[in-house]
Amino acid sequence: MVKKKHSIIIESTVITKALMLLVTLMIMFFILTFDWNKFLEEKRKQLKQIMNYRKS
Repeated sequence: MVKKKHSIIIESTVITKALMLLVTLMIMFFILTFDWNKFLEEKRKQLKQIMNYRKS
C-alpha cells in the first residue's frame, strides 16, 4: 500500500509538470506569434495624441 501511494504521488507530479510545460509552451507561442509591431504602433499613436492634447 505504501508503494501505491508513492507511485500515485510520482505520477501526479509528472502530470502536473507536463501540464505546466504545456501552459508555458502555449504562452511562449502566443508571445512569438503576436504582432508586436502593430501593437507598438497603436500605443505610439495613443501616446502622441495624449502629448498633443496636453500641449493645447
